[in-house]
Amino acid sequence: MKKLIISLLAILFFASCTNEDIVPIEKIDSQSFSTKKAEMSYALLEQLSREFNEFRATNEVRKQKANINGKKVECTETVFVPDDYPTIQEAIFAVCENGKVFVRSGTYYESPGTETPGIFIKAIGDVTLKGGFGLGADNVKIHGFKIDNAYSNWSKVGIGSAHGFNGFDIKHNTIYSTETNNPYLPFGHIGIYFSYCDNAIIAQNTISGNMEVGIWIDAIGLDFPWSPPHAFGSSSNNTISNNTITGIIGDLNVLYPGSGINLRNADYTKVQGNNIDTTNGWGIRLMADFGQSCDGNIVKNNSVKNTLYDGIGSSFGGNGTIALNSNNTIGPNNESNNNGELGIHLDEYSLNNIVFNNTAKNNSLCDIVNEGIDNTFKNNSSDCAIGID
Repeated sequence: MKKLIISLLAILFFASCTNEDIVPIEKIDSQSFSTKKAEMSYALLEQLSREFNEFRATNEVRKQKANINGKKVECTETVFVPDDYPTIQEAIFAVCENGKVFVRSGTYYESPGTETPGIFIKAIGDVTLKGGFGLGADNVKIHGFKIDNAYSNWSKVGIGSAHGFNGFDIKHNTIYSTETNNPYLPFGHIGIYFSYCDNAIIAQNTISGNMEVGIWIDAIGLDFPWSPPHAFGSSSNNTISNNTITGIIGDLNVLYPGSGINLRNADYTKVQGNNIDTTNGWGIRLMADFGQSCDGNIVKNNSVKNTLYDGIGSSFGGNGTIALNSNNTIGPNNESNNNGELGIHLDEYSLNNIVFNNTAKNNSLCDIVNEGIDNTFKNNSSDCAIGID
């Protein structure tokens, strides 16, 4: 259905266009692509969960050694790296719940993980982490790091959590990938990935480079013993604000290629004030999948441009029972311009969404397209609109 409508849009657009230099975009096979996405999603979740499980097992051995003969090693409220401990991981092990780890300037080759709730890990100089952070506790804060996720032991994720932890505060980080050797990336290579996560704040980060997704909030995870990979939980009331995502160049046949921000089955999340420029795929995607909904999200004040496919849109992920994107608000003040296909797009599985006070112009096929049911469009500025009453 979508391929037919997109083809019709292309015919209508190019018939009315006088620019002879515009070339239609080559489409990928949607059915095989959805199957590939499902397979890669499973692989990512399985691998991340395995890595977190191995970390927990190692950490448990460390705790038992620390309590040998009934004597507990005391924790520390504030730790400096490398003053007190040479590595970030050792400092995290030493710090108390709600304690602070301050990291001085330097390059650190490690992928630290934490099971300590409430700790604040902050770069206090020019700090490069050749690796990534794995978060296995609530209310962890990560501020001010440069992170090259090409070295990450957490499935090439810059900052990630497998599932079930909440309240993260992720700010002022620069996440990138120096992966250059393999044009067909393995699964992973994501800037920030949280599954089953509520009440997180992801703000004022810069994400770029050779990875599939900039920021991904997921509500699909794994229950112990990490199989089968189709457990469902909550990812709600998160805030993704004022991030800059540029130059995402992931392989088009892997995972969700080139998405700037991807919400899958997430509810009541605010996506606001983000700048997404040039992704080898989509800009902001609201995705309902595996029979679960993607409801009540607010997308406002974002700038999306120069994507290969749609700038801002909702879609069914293509896996399992049909799912709906409903009661989402797109607006006000989004700008979705100069994208490779559509500026703002609600697919046929979109219901009762509101799109208002946005600008969508100079998109290759059309600016605003509605294929869904009972969606409301008000005061949008565009040169091409289809399916809008």
